[in-house]
Amino acid sequence: MEHMALSLRNRKRRKLPTNSSPIILLTVGSMIFGFWLGLAMLFLVGL
Repeated sequence: MEHMALSLRNRKRRKLPTNSSPIILLTVGSMIFGFWLGLAMLFLVGL
């Protein structure tokens, strides 16, 4: 069990410094933000 936990921890540590993860996070965040912003604009225009 300990060996599995250690390997998982090492894998996570190795994955973190990659350059792709922050870009993916930014794109997802901007998509969600744009979606809610569009909904708010539609709501305001509708009123």
